[in-house]
Amino acid sequence: MKPAPGTFLRLLALFSAALLLGDALLFQAAASHARADYARRYRDLSGQAAAALSQVDRLTDDVMTDALYALRERDRASGLPSDEDLRRLKDRLGLDSLAVTDRGGRFIRSSWGRRPRLAPLFSYCAGYRDLLSGRAAVETTPILTSGRARLPYKYVMIADAGRRGVLEADMPLRSVGEAVERAVGPDANVRALGLFSPSGALLGWLRRGPEPAVSAQGAVFTAKVETPAADCCECRLKGLTGPDGRYYYVLRMEVSAAPLARRLAGLRRAAARAALGALLLAGLAAFLLARRLALADAADQLAHDLRSPLAALDSALGTGRGLPEPQRAGAESAVRRLRAIAEEALLRRSGAPAASGAQVCGLAALVEPLVAEKRLRFGARPGLRIEADLRPDVFARVEPAPFLRALSNLIDNGVEALEGAGRVEIALERRGGQVEARVVDDGRGIPAGLLGRLGRRGATFGKPGGRGLGLSHARACARAWGGSLALKRRPGGGTQAALLLPAAAPDAALVDDDALVRSVWRQAARRAGKTLAAFGSPEELLAAAAGLDKSAPVYVDAELGGGARGTELAARLRGEGFSRVYLATGHAPALLPAMPWLCGIVGKEAPWARPPGGMLESPG
Repeated sequence: MKPAPGTFLRLLALFSAALLLGDALLFQAAASHARADYARRYRDLSGQAAAALSQVDRLTDDVMTDALYALRERDRASGLPSDEDLRRLKDRLGLDSLAVTDRGGRFIRSSWGRRPRLAPLFSYCAGYRDLLSGRAAVETTPILTSGRARLPYKYVMIADAGRRGVLEADMPLRSVGEAVERAVGPDANVRALGLFSPSGALLGWLRRGPEPAVSAQGAVFTAKVETPAADCCECRLKGLTGPDGRYYYVLRMEVSAAPLARRLAGLRRAAARAALGALLLAGLAAFLLARRLALADAADQLAHDLRSPLAALDSALGTGRGLPEPQRAGAESAVRRLRAIAEEALLRRSGAPAASGAQVCGLAALVEPLVAEKRLRFGARPGLRIEADLRPDVFARVEPAPFLRALSNLIDNGVEALEGAGRVEIALERRGGQVEARVVDDGRGIPAGLLGRLGRRGATFGKPGGRGLGLSHARACARAWGGSLALKRRPGGGTQAALLLPAAAPDAALVDDDALVRSVWRQAARRAGKTLAAFGSPEELLAAAAGLDKSAPVYVDAELGGGARGTELAARLRGEGFSRVYLATGHAPALLPAMPWLCGIVGKEAPWARPPGGMLESPG
């Protein structure tokens, strides 16, 4: 059936919007994850570089301090060394330079050779005089900018042996760049590493390749690195400290954004492909759902329109006195099932709850009209016998209309399997805690390799154009009721299909020859959430007794018609093990003789419809 264009377009817009929104949200989530992963990677890398810088900063302090102590011992033993001696000593110790000042802080010896004009040492920090007074043993500076080169230098100072001057060592910290390079590793995306003071002054570049200016293209990660010389008077004099007067390093890492851009571009391409797929999927889903809605609307209209001709058929059957009883029973069964199917379709479409769910039913009472219907339908087919063995003691918890539909489909399959004359048997049987509703035919049978697939939607055999709906419906119903559908080949030819269901027993039983009383009691039981097995004669009840719970209450009409007495039936039931037998009568209990086999005497009103305490107890 062709779907309505308006419905299709509305569904297409809805599905497209939902799928494209989902695609956009997924892209945003993936892009956020990519950005977070990029930031986390280089934040961690800048932290590793900062840790390496801190370690080298402390290590160089130790190296220069040890070198100066060695120089002071030389001074104590043989006096101050010459410039040449200082040059040889600094090369042996791996320092950049060594220098000596007089008591006024003026440089008098150095490894530089010809001494440049430098300001006195104490002009950089008056606190360095504490070395000569003995108030300080060692003075160290953090990494500072040197006027001789654009490289970070740091200095260590101690007094000479006689406290006549100061011994100074410095180092350009080329090893700082090497240590940070090792921490960064071979990551080509790191374009620059800059070392800055708290005030923002550039101390120097620690990086690979030519010196760049930090580009606006890319990302910048910074790390704060503490130094042992945080309280640095020379740093304060040069304006390098932070607002609180403390000194530390700021390591600035510039990273190319190219890898992140490539990853985001790949995600955009994937999102575009997903969006195209989403539009195709939305189109397919909209078409299928629109088509299904069109079919559902047609089914609703059919179910609605069936009610009028069904009512006419029902009226004709009620007035057609000349119709033989078997044909009348079959026609009435067909009308009832059609009406149940139509009402169920309308209820399902409207969203209203079904009129009845699974309930304990006597299966024989359900199946007898169905057998009559099938005999009426196939009565004109020559050589076809439809036989039934319906035991009245078979009870199971089922939904009556779906159960009859499932069994009807199994019977139809059995008839269609016959290639000429043949027999189809419907049987109900108890097997321990299980009941079996069985359909057996002596037709052509089913290949063994196909049995395992039958019961699935779309799987069928020997029916051109068949879709396997009957078997799949029967299988689904059986599973919903806690059972299964069993298919097997018969040794002599043919097929057996059986609904295997858990055996159940009703909550109570009633035997009364008045059909109106039975109907009223059934309705009262249903409203109370109980299941009632109602029988029209003692013979019917006794035939079904094996399927009843002997501890459940049994209500027996006092006057059963045809000369049968309820008191005698009650005594027999008590003798057969039923422990809760009640007499249902409109007579006053005082007018009845003592009957010790009864649990009590009740009125003709269903016990579930009367308030507690409404049961009439037996006298004596």
